[in-house]
Amino acid sequence: MEQPQTDVNQAPQERGAQEQCCYDDLRRARWPAGVSCPRCSGQQVTLHATSAGSHRRRYRCNACARTFTDLTDTLLARTNLPLSTWWLYLRLAKQGLGTAEAARRLGVKWDTVAHMQRRLDRALTRPAGMIRRLMERL
Repeated sequence: MEQPQTDVNQAPQERGAQEQCCYDDLRRARWPAGVSCPRCSGQQVTLHATSAGSHRRRYRCNACARTFTDLTDTLLARTNLPLSTWWLYLRLAKQGLGTAEAARRLGVKWDTVAHMQRRLDRALTRPAGMIRRLMERL
């Protein structure tokens, strides 16, 4: 039987480096001209905090005083899956793999992949944005 193609067999340092690369790619795709506020589109943004044990950053908009993270207002917001799992899923979805096969390769349950597919479908119905740019890079 084939092993799941996820990062579960990697050392913690390797998984951390892979997550960091995913967050870096996300930031480049989401904000090609620099970080901006998702609420007011303000460009005056400062780094507010970093999450302990995570590569996610929290920013503060100086115009509207709201805070937001790398994942705010994306299909990746409010998910417990590592970003590297989402990246692998996006590659598999681009290849046209079915739900059951994608679940097997990711090492997750079928309904988790179905939920990921629904989120991706909703994101792809929006005007061209971050997800389309990410899909082009994969």
